[in-house]
Amino acid sequence: MNKAQLVAEVQKSLGADTSKAAAERSIEAVLEGIKKGVKKDKNVQLIGFGTFSVTKRAARDGINPQTQEKIRIKASKAVKFKAGAGLKAVLYENFYKPFSHRLVKISKPAVSIWEPRVFSC
Repeated sequence: MNKAQLVAEVQKSLGADTSKAAAERSIEAVLEGIKKGVKKDKNVQLIGFGTFSVTKRAARDGINPQTQEKIRIKASKAVKFKAGAGLKAVLYENFYKPFSHRLVKISKPAVSIWEPRVFSC
């Protein structure tokens, strides 16, 4: 899904009286809020969806693939996203079904972002 498709989906869910421009402004406002939150607080948690957080990458040695020359890669920061329980439930609704106290695998998911452990008795 790209941004235009997301705007159309938001407009559809808000109702017929909502314009595409209003739907796009609402998406932009949410994204801007996430950016500001990550920059200021280093962590944005959206219950049921997921958590955006800043991680630090240490400086490390690397190799230039063209020249095979050793180089030093500077320390940096990156944004990490961890899916919440609500998002995982949507992705895996047909993948696992409850069976007593454990999960039993029933089919492959459409999207695989992580491999949960399946405990056997």
